[in-house]
Amino acid sequence: MGEVESLMAEVFGMARAPGAGSGCSRLLRYASSPLLGWLELNFPEIARKARRRRVPAEIFQSNEDVAGEFLRSAFLGGGSFGSDAARYVAASKGLAEDYQDLLLKFGIASLVARGVKGAPFKVSVAGSDLVRFEDEIIRSSGSAGAGPPRLFADRCRASGALSRLLAPGRCGAEARPGPIQAEHQRLAEAGKNSALAREALAPKLRLLRVVRARPIPNAGRHGTDWVYDVTVEPTHNFVSHGVLLHNTCSVAKGGIVATLNARTAILAAANPSLGRYDPSKLFIENVNLPPTILSRFDLIFVLKDVPDEEKDRRLADHILGYHRRGLGAGQDVIDQVKLRKYLSYCKKVKPKLTQEAADRLNDFFLEMRRLSLGGSAPMAITPRQLESLIRLSEARAKVFLRSEVLVEDAEAAIALMKKSLVQAGMDVETGQIDVDTLMTGKSKSTRDKMGKLLDLVAKLEASSGSANLDELEGLAEKEGIDRHDFGRLVSAMLREGLLYSPDEQSVKRARR
Repeated sequence: MGEVESLMAEVFGMARAPGAGSGCSRLLRYASSPLLGWLELNFPEIARKARRRRVPAEIFQSNEDVAGEFLRSAFLGGGSFGSDAARYVAASKGLAEDYQDLLLKFGIASLVARGVKGAPFKVSVAGSDLVRFEDEIIRSSGSAGAGPPRLFADRCRASGALSRLLAPGRCGAEARPGPIQAEHQRLAEAGKNSALAREALAPKLRLLRVVRARPIPNAGRHGTDWVYDVTVEPTHNFVSHGVLLHNTCSVAKGGIVATLNARTAILAAANPSLGRYDPSKLFIENVNLPPTILSRFDLIFVLKDVPDEEKDRRLADHILGYHRRGLGAGQDVIDQVKLRKYLSYCKKVKPKLTQEAADRLNDFFLEMRRLSLGGSAPMAITPRQLESLIRLSEARAKVFLRSEVLVEDAEAAIALMKKSLVQAGMDVETGQIDVDTLMTGKSKSTRDKMGKLLDLVAKLEASSGSANLDELEGLAEKEGIDRHDFGRLVSAMLREGLLYSPDEQSVKRARR
């Protein structure tokens, strides 16, 4: 209890209510209003009303230790552990989906379900993922206590219930008895190849139940070698966090819960967060996407609507001529059927990287890295961009139906990469290319200023226990940080957990 009281005072700047706990050593009481104010200031996502609550963005961007401790605290504090699954109840659908995606960070599949209308959402971890959940989340903090999850697992193992629970074909309270081979038999009865089905499904799917099966002929204009189901809920997690971050997608549909590998190319387009691109801000400040998503794209281009008399005249002539001739009156430059066949054939080409092309890419990479030599220079390129250059060079060779990647393919890829870095990876404050603006969301100049602010906060803490904001702003101005940058940087450091506010007039460094 002493440790709790000490942490409440150090982290939140709160003392227990007068007289609380004097007659009972196991009771500490605190006023909720200051705590709510601290949460609203530092983690507004969890201070909202229940149906709008979300997991803080800082948790998604943190390492596995922080994310695991967050999940552990949530399930131990507000979850339940039954004989078949571990569950967490959330009033917000978005919050439930956030927990589901956060579990995927550890390779743990879960199911989000809702009962009758108006009932809360349940995040359930069952089947083989339950053992991983216990090992990766519940016991990862090194706690030796035998809490509810540990007792639950020990008792299940002792009684043999856990081994029956984790048998193929069992997952959650709704699972019907019977091994997965029974489902293979049903596929065989439907005219499928049971051996192929077993090989394909066994390592990837945890079947709940098969209610009915209906064969669909794969012939005619709808015939295809592959079937993709992209109507997966939640669509936001499916498109961004699942596919781009973990190269997996979770499917809970038609009585089947599965986590499948995802290998695909993504072409995305979006408007600036404020409707109009502001060239005085970093690219990442103009879009409402985290660095963990943006850093996965090989190329990023900014399309600006800049008035130009000649281009505007040509655009107007094209639009007016299109409507004057009538919609659909124009002819395709390339026949659509022929284009689809051409692209399908391009995918079958597997070009090899020649030594000459590899040398050109290597020279460009080393040239850009030399720009980053010295402690004051920003990072111009990383190995991730080199891998992007290789993919782009191979893609251009495929388009030309070549079996080898030539120097001209490498040159074209380098030209695209340079254009992308200048448009999206430029630090507008220094005018230099800084790829960290895309990889981490911060330019080197911003990181340097944050470092100066942390040093100033440390000095003020040593003298007065905390850093008064007015005094800190005055010291920061002497270090070359103006008022606008000061407010922006302090807000960012509060969001990221580098600083916290014990009250409205001061800040302190967060413990690490």
